[in-house]
Amino acid sequence: MAKIHGIGEILKSRRIQLGLSLEDIENETKIRTRYLEAIEEENFEVIPGRVYLKGFVKTYAKFLNVADNEEIIRFLKESKAPAFEIEKTETIEQNAPKRIPKKYVTVISGILALLVLFGMQNLYSRFFQDSQVTPPRQETGQTEEPIPPISQEPEPQENGETETEMPTKKELVIEILDLTSAQEKCWMQVYSDNILVYEGTMYEGEKKIFSAQEKLKFKLGNAGVVKLLLGETDLGILGKVGQVIEKEIILSEFQEHPL
Repeated sequence: MAKIHGIGEILKSRRIQLGLSLEDIENETKIRTRYLEAIEEENFEVIPGRVYLKGFVKTYAKFLNVADNEEIIRFLKESKAPAFEIEKTETIEQNAPKRIPKKYVTVISGILALLVLFGMQNLYSRFFQDSQVTPPRQETGQTEEPIPPISQEPEPQENGETETEMPTKKELVIEILDLTSAQEKCWMQVYSDNILVYEGTMYEGEKKIFSAQEKLKFKLGNAGVVKLLLGETDLGILGKVGQVIEKEIILSEFQEHPL
């Protein structure tokens, strides 16, 4: 991100002129002290994303009554990202659908896992028992040569290739960012291969990992404070503070973009 000279010095000089400390500014604007210091030093890489950078600068400048400064106006116009003012937002948890109690989700998931495991074991045992049955011997008076064991390796297809292996699982990492002095949180639902694996509220600094083979689907109640990482691809922040989004990812169609 390009360094815009002059913005930090203008804000810092005005703050000192008013006799205010960074802690005073944080208490009034709810912007973290480390982000205020980064703006004054023009170390913009510390701030997670251009949208938040512009929002912090606009809020800081308005509080110091220098929002009409030409350098600040030029800085806010140079980015295509929309600016927003920091304000205390409420999550939509009160409008969220009724939750399934966590203990019931655990029990149901356990039962489904046992049923799948039992079914796979049953198919496995039936397949290999049938494939290893030797034919009855015919009494011909001749000594029969031993029948070699049937290979358990997958038979090649007509084009000479073996059968396609099951797709490997991909991991989705969800992290709640610490952006302001107010406690950030987000209500969400996460589905793995059409099974609800999580529904609840995550708080700032909290991180969870979910995996799936075919499809991941999630709904976020406060998308602007959520950072997502799918495999080695950084999906970043998918929305604004307070915005509700719902997204579905078909893993077979997803192309990795390593960090």
